[in-house]
Amino acid sequence: MTTYFSRITSDHWAAKNKLEAAAKDLAREMDRHIIPADRANDFKNIFKQKVENLNTRFSRCKPLELEIWKPREDRSNDICIQISGVFCMELISIKTVPIFNIGIFELKSA
Repeated sequence: MTTYFSRITSDHWAAKNKLEAAAKDLAREMDRHIIPADRANDFKNIFKQKVENLNTRFSRCKPLELEIWKPREDRSNDICIQISGVFCMELISIKTVPIFNIGIFELKSA
């Protein structure tokens, strides 16, 4: 059974407003988690929900658009989550659990 490890791959852009700063904080909150394959859709849906809540909370800012896509063909099990110009995160398929500071993803709605 596939398991995923979430990690931020790009977070070097400067936040232009409070909405982007909050989205960066959200990405850091969701970073470095182990996600069982059967919970990957829950992870993506909660991420979408939280971005929608941020867009509502900071309604005067240009709304952020969350993109979810598959990377190259040789990494077909991986999943990319991105807000262009803010951050990029990958859900990397793994077979073993890395040994460092991580958390197991717990389902919490937005």
